[in-house]
Amino acid sequence: MTIRHHLLIFLYGALLLLPFLDNGTVLSRHEVLAAEPAREMLEAGAPWSIQTFAGQPRTDKPPTMSWLIALSMKLFDSRSEFVCRLPAALAGIVAAHATAVIATRLLSSAAGLLAGLITLTTVWLQTQARLSEADMPLVAAVTIAMAALLQPAGTDAPHASKWQITRYSVLFYGATGFGFLLKGVAPMITIPAAIIYAVWARDAWARRVLTNPFGIIVLISLLIIWPIAAYLTHPPIIHAWYMHLFGRATGELQGKDELTLISYVVGLAFYFWTIPYLILPATPAAVIGVWKSGRRWRDSRAAMFLIAWVTPFLIVLMLSAWKHKHYAFPLMPAFSVLAAYGTMVWMDSVRTPTRARNLLIAWFIGCGVTILCVQKLILPSFDGYRGQADFARRVNELIPDGQRVTLYGLGEAHLAFYLRDIPDRTDDIQLQPPEKTRYLICRQREYYDLQRGMKVERLLDGPTDEKKSDQLERLVLVRVN
Repeated sequence: MTIRHHLLIFLYGALLLLPFLDNGTVLSRHEVLAAEPAREMLEAGAPWSIQTFAGQPRTDKPPTMSWLIALSMKLFDSRSEFVCRLPAALAGIVAAHATAVIATRLLSSAAGLLAGLITLTTVWLQTQARLSEADMPLVAAVTIAMAALLQPAGTDAPHASKWQITRYSVLFYGATGFGFLLKGVAPMITIPAAIIYAVWARDAWARRVLTNPFGIIVLISLLIIWPIAAYLTHPPIIHAWYMHLFGRATGELQGKDELTLISYVVGLAFYFWTIPYLILPATPAAVIGVWKSGRRWRDSRAAMFLIAWVTPFLIVLMLSAWKHKHYAFPLMPAFSVLAAYGTMVWMDSVRTPTRARNLLIAWFIGCGVTILCVQKLILPSFDGYRGQADFARRVNELIPDGQRVTLYGLGEAHLAFYLRDIPDRTDDIQLQPPEKTRYLICRQREYYDLQRGMKVERLLDGPTDEKKSDQLERLVLVRVN
């Protein structure tokens, strides 16, 4: 790929992702689960080895996404929605570049450009690169690692210098380790894929990258340093790791161990309709590419690489009791490469190269205009957490400066991020008069309980929690004297 190609991918990605990144919408609950710990790291001196939410440890995820958001907050001196989402948006552009590199090394420079642009228009990227969650940086890390396995143009794998191999090995294992620090599953994707590809394709470059000791040392360091630091900070995190790695797969997490045989069998096919949806509008190109190419494609090095990338982890996802579309995101760039190949096959069928190029330009312009219109005109209508954010802002107007609010019985409540000061959190309040005035946010159900044991003044009514219709779930701000 040329510098011009990379610049075009960057500009196209920036145009599609950055203009309406805040989009007039507040952070969703899952975004807040990464953004609030980032805020607490900066404002309250919370430990960086684990996440905290309203002052209490949050052990569900590694803290790396919160690190990225905290860095963005620090650089811009802001915690706006745009600032919180910026790391994910930039990761989306990086993932597109890495996908383009993979397609270039497997197919051609033109296919690389197509793969990068196609990636930026897909449903999965346009959805996830707008959310301050760890999935998009995870995809970028996995894609960079997979790109490092492929021999760059102009190099001779058997005679490449140790320094050159070491650089790519450190890149492969470093990206894999960084992905582990984001969600933990990255090594389960990249390492089996790399081994299968290196053996199946007899790729000397991939084999040397995999066996380089310096890269392996980098991976081991990343796999042990943070877990040790997290354990020393909060030893109970061990149980959380077990539940989220193994309990999620077996269904033990959140009581999914009662799956029926029928629901499990139906679930096996979940990703066979989810993946075609996620790669829209490129799905027809991917299908045409496979259909038109026939055996010539299936026996190629490109096919071996993409099959090795997708198949092992897809089998794990299919067998897992928990299924969700975002679990498949680290596999999506492989389908962009396939779609780029299908597009190249289609271009060969067009009468003149100029006509094919003009049609592609019109297609990507049309995709860009459509995406921007959807962002500006449609997505703001689906702002389901606006009520809670507005309630928190009204609370800020009523609470004296420096007075912290306590979230009672709300757990990791979405509105915490929109409170002026970092709140406290508790699930157990002594039903006796406090020593000083306290401000609580709770559900209406807990408010009735509080009235039986102490003097409570109801200051403000808010929305029902998590959009529930039950009035007992309505949030209220109370003052306890």
